[in-house]
Amino acid sequence: MEDEVDRDEYVMNEQGIVFVGNDQRPARKNWTFGQFEPGILDIALRLLDEHKGARLNRVKSLKKQNSAVNCSRVLSAMVNVADDNGVLVGRWDTNNIGRSHYSDGTAPGVWDGSVPILRRWNDENAGVRYGQCWVYSGVLTTVLRAIGIPARPVTNYNSAHDTECNMSIDKFYYEDGTPSNSQRSGDMLWNFHVWNEVWMQRKDLGSSDYDGWQSVDSTPQEPSSGIYQCGPAPLKAIKNGEVNIGFDTGFLFGEVNADLCNFIVDTNDRIIRKLPSNTRHVGKSISTKSPGSRRRLDITNLYKYNEGTDEEREAFIRAKLRGKVPDWHKDFIVQREGEITIQIAPRNRKAKTVDRITFTVKVKNTTGEAKSCSFATKVESMLNSGQRYYGIKETVAHKTLQAGETESFDISVGFNDYKSLLSDDLTLRCNTSVRVPSTNDLYIDHSIITLKHPKCIFLTPPNGIVEKGRFCLKYLIKNPFPHTLTNLTLNFHGLGIEGNFELNKIKYSVIPGGTFEGSVLLSTWRKGRSLISTTLHSTEMKNIKAKLFTIDVQ
Repeated sequence: MEDEVDRDEYVMNEQGIVFVGNDQRPARKNWTFGQFEPGILDIALRLLDEHKGARLNRVKSLKKQNSAVNCSRVLSAMVNVADDNGVLVGRWDTNNIGRSHYSDGTAPGVWDGSVPILRRWNDENAGVRYGQCWVYSGVLTTVLRAIGIPARPVTNYNSAHDTECNMSIDKFYYEDGTPSNSQRSGDMLWNFHVWNEVWMQRKDLGSSDYDGWQSVDSTPQEPSSGIYQCGPAPLKAIKNGEVNIGFDTGFLFGEVNADLCNFIVDTNDRIIRKLPSNTRHVGKSISTKSPGSRRRLDITNLYKYNEGTDEEREAFIRAKLRGKVPDWHKDFIVQREGEITIQIAPRNRKAKTVDRITFTVKVKNTTGEAKSCSFATKVESMLNSGQRYYGIKETVAHKTLQAGETESFDISVGFNDYKSLLSDDLTLRCNTSVRVPSTNDLYIDHSIITLKHPKCIFLTPPNGIVEKGRFCLKYLIKNPFPHTLTNLTLNFHGLGIEGNFELNKIKYSVIPGGTFEGSVLLSTWRKGRSLISTTLHSTEMKNIKAKLFTIDVQ
């Protein structure tokens, strides 16, 4: 990597951003990588020494540690616990058991940095509970940078998990628009998924054409060579559908460019027909932090050609030819396209968790004849995995749409409707299905909104330069919610800040509209500038972020 600005960002920078949210509203999650914190390099080297291959043949493993390709692949396996004594235990609950499901560990959204995770794993010699994709990516970034491999987190919105490797995300619905109970396919469509890129030469591929950024992923999704590891796959190969080049390139191609296919099944889950494919939904606003700033850098063009172009479709066909063909892709009737169109959008994409959320739905009959239609619209909370969490509201209506007519209606949910039903991802989804009984045609669409908490925490950091040791931080907590906040906990995180988690527990409740103020003493041992992130947790609301502040330690 020749550019000094890039080296400073992708090797030397210890604090950065992981993007979350959705493609219409990307959100920043601050992350402290801390690759130069005491003990982190030793932990990274321990990870290289403890994978399965090293235990089988230690001499051979040591020789391969001079290869960035091998090291990045090994570390992608060792950051998860699926096969080895790895770092992170993953958890993506879908069984509607409420927020207590992380009670035997730390909820993924609470983590703000890699160092506490890596140190806990090293001290306890056991997988740390719990992580999801952005946590895996943050930890992998840390250990890669620690051993000198340029690395960055990358977020793919509308990210596909193609279990059959057929470049198609297959969903199945009954004729009334409700999801099928069949487990025919394990395909998933995530609101977002975070993996990593590493910068390296690919001498193993016999051509310098594939040098540069490579994708690696430590989130355990599908096994590769019998182990939950992924990559490195050259971005150039992904973009061109050259799925035979590099490691796991086909899986990564599917994540950014699979087609979305919906099938209609009868009550016995037998396929009746296939709805027209959506070729433009997967792989949106692929994002990473811009070098030297906190701006979002859109790198979608590194992964795929513009949607709908000849080059994009040629790459898709090239990748699909080398994939598998499930039985249900061999014999079906394709429904006519576009006779009924559905558009759904939230009225306010910048809504907060105290707001009433309104989706506007527009259904249009594009044909030259009247259509008798049945409408079903649901609002539900959802997990980042794309799976339903709780149902919140449902409406059903019947109307005859005249030729060219558009029916527009709203569906709204208030804070009291959804406050106890939100997942930690703070995401709501509106689903609309329209059925035409005379032809049994079905049309389906959805829209999501990711909420943010209103401002609750106001900090007064110290003025000027801070001496090593302890410094005082004043805080003010305001409760904007229509219910009391109880069992408050403030967490602080930054370089050289000791006691990053549960540093100060406030045994106090704040009533609606009420305030509470105080101060804490933070300990810092490391010279230099550090960004400090602050998070408020309560029994009722989690992961309420304060504005970042900077300290200069002398």
